[in-house]
Amino acid sequence: MIVEDFMIYNNSAITKEIPYIGQLEEYFANCEKEGKKNGISDNSIVKNALHLARTKGQDYCQLVSYIANYPSRYPVPKQEEQDEKMERLLEESDILPTYLPWDDLDGIFIRGTDIIRLETALISCFDVTQELIALAKDDPEAISPTLEEEVRQKIEIPKTREQQQGKSYRISMKDSLRTLRGGK
Repeated sequence: MIVEDFMIYNNSAITKEIPYIGQLEEYFANCEKEGKKNGISDNSIVKNALHLARTKGQDYCQLVSYIANYPSRYPVPKQEEQDEKMERLLEESDILPTYLPWDDLDGIFIRGTDIIRLETALISCFDVTQELIALAKDDPEAISPTLEEEVRQKIEIPKTREQQQGKSYRISMKDSLRTLRGGK
């Protein structure tokens, strides 16, 4: 299946589009050990940058699993069904799993662009961790003092078109859904 940007997909489609999520979870869990084997010292800039990339990678993996298993309760899940950390990450990422109660479309859906953005961020985290491990092994003197900030920018989930315009998809969609459901 090829994800189209402006289509909406059932939340379970995210694990079909990112079927290697389990391997990434395992990789991120073990990449700091690999870094130590390759000479990353305990107090180095590379260790901090690697920790940042690994942690974000793990967060993104958890977010993919959270979206795939998002409770399909109309119109939104109960408070006790929500994971506060993942809800915060959804908000920061401008992703809104939406309940659509129409005909055979009944269930939770997300935009194709959100699947693509999450996959891009996961691949970036993977690539960056591999680069950092290789950097520590190859040339420790070539490490930039701004490495951690550079890594932070590389592993960020790409912004939505709405975020680039200073808006929020989540807010505009919530307003639209409220209107559709007869609210104010």
